[in-house]
Amino acid sequence: MSEPAKIFSISEAPVSPSNPQFWTQLLVVALGSFVLGLASYLSYRWFVVAQSHLETNNAYIESDVFHVQSRMMGFTKDILVEEGQAVKKGDTLLRLDDTEVLVEQSFKAAKLKKATADFSRGRLLVKAKLISVSDFELLEASLAAAVADENATKLKMKYTQIVSPTNGVIAKAYVKSGQFIQPGQNIMTVVAGEKYWIKANYKETQIEKIQVGQPVKIEIDAYPGHEFSGRVEGVYPSSGAVTSLLPAENSTGNFTKVVQRVSVKISIAGQPKYELRPGMSVVTVIDTVAESEK
Repeated sequence: MSEPAKIFSISEAPVSPSNPQFWTQLLVVALGSFVLGLASYLSYRWFVVAQSHLETNNAYIESDVFHVQSRMMGFTKDILVEEGQAVKKGDTLLRLDDTEVLVEQSFKAAKLKKATADFSRGRLLVKAKLISVSDFELLEASLAAAVADENATKLKMKYTQIVSPTNGVIAKAYVKSGQFIQPGQNIMTVVAGEKYWIKANYKETQIEKIQVGQPVKIEIDAYPGHEFSGRVEGVYPSSGAVTSLLPAENSTGNFTKVVQRVSVKISIAGQPKYELRPGMSVVTVIDTVAESEK
C-alpha cells in the first residue's frame, strides 16, 4: 500500500519558483503589502494632511476689471482699439461725434468775447461815474458766467474722447462705429494685467482655521504640472449668499440648510511668468499648521 501524499501548507510549501504555491504565496504577500500601504497612506492623508491642509477647487484667478463708460451722450465717431489689444493709461479708446460741441464752443467763445468787451467798457465808465457800481457788478458777473460756460464746453469737448483708466488689455467692446450711447453706458471692459490674485471659496466650517499669512499651494488648470505658491491675504467679511444679486429668502418656511462658502483672497508669489487670465480655474491648498507670516 502506497504512502499518502504529503500536503504542504502555504508556510511549509517548498520555496521554488517552479512550484505553483510559491507564486500564490508571493501574490498574497504582495497584495497584503499593497493593501497595508494604501491603508497607511489614506490614514496619513486623513488624520494628518487633510486635517491641516484645507483644499478647494472652487477658486478662480481675479484681477482689476474696469468698465469704461461715457460721461455724455452722443454718436460713436471713431473706435481706435480692438478686443485683445494692449493699452496704456490715458490712451484714447473711442471718439464721439463732436459736431454739436464745436458749434456750442463757437457760440460760447463769441459770448465770452462780448462779455469781456462789455466788462472793459464798464470798467472805464464806472471810473468816470457814468454808470453805477451795481451796473458794473452785473457786467463783472456776466463775464464770470461767460468764462464758466466756455470752460464747461471745453470739458464737454474733452469728454468726447474716452480714454483708458489703466494699463491693461481690452477684454470686450460693446459698441460699434455710429452707435448712439448714453451717459453711464458700458462701452468697453479693460482688464488690468499688472497684478493677479486668487479668490478661493472655502466652506464656512473651515474658516476658523484660516489666518492671514498662511502659505498656500496653488495649481492652475491651464498649466498642469506646474505648482505655484502664495499666501492668504484676507478673508471676505460675508458669504457669497449675502452679496449675490438675488440673496436667498429663508423667511418663507421652505428652508434647507446648506453649507455656505466664504471667499478667501490669496496672493500669487512672484507673479509667475505664465500668462494668467481672470476667471481661470485654480486648486488651492492652505497649510494651516505652518507659521503665518504677518
